[in-house]
Amino acid sequence: VVLGSLVPAAELQPPQPTDVLLDLGPYFFNPSIVRHRGVYLSTARTAHMKRIDRTNWWFNEAYICMSTTSQFKSVSCRKFDPWQGRFQECLWGNERKVADVDTQGVEDPKLFVWPGKGVYAVFGRKPEALGASPYCKDPIFVQFIVQVVAENTNDQWSIHRPTELKPGAFADQLYKGIKGRGTIKEKNWMPFVWQDQLFTVHSVMPHRVFR
Repeated sequence: VVLGSLVPAAELQPPQPTDVLLDLGPYFFNPSIVRHRGVYLSTARTAHMKRIDRTNWWFNEAYICMSTTSQFKSVSCRKFDPWQGRFQECLWGNERKVADVDTQGVEDPKLFVWPGKGVYAVFGRKPEALGASPYCKDPIFVQFIVQVVAENTNDQWSIHRPTELKPGAFADQLYKGIKGRGTIKEKNWMPFVWQDQLFTVHSVMPHRVFR
């Protein structure tokens, strides 16, 4: 009650949803919006499907948009590709069987603000094709992190190039029930900062959080 008397009545009103329209074409989804130093930044993903030979392909593109208003009435957008096209993805499937479904491009970038460090994005895509075989090895879909806006370029968390996020020492335990029964995909890690430390929600059921 004491606090309420010190806060203007207008600020006590519950927040109202805002319909934000980004001109990214008819199929864009999974947006992410943050506010940093008076500027609103948003990411979104577009996708369309096309069948090529025996494979149904999902062709994805990600965008990052900026505006000075929360309604994004005046907005500028550009493609979000931290590799600038210099990334050769591996292929799903194997030498014996072409994949029924495959995907290409950056998927579902999620923005978050790390106070004092800047703005970051966590997103997914297939791994890079390395070695003689063009086909992916497990996990066949992975998560990356990259810094979008840097407040201090000399900070140890100044990540200029995308860096893969991995379960590390927990991988064997997490994957032991999957190997041999299907492919492994790391999707939709949800980042957040608490007490100046980076955490990511890896799964909801069971509830698993990495630091």
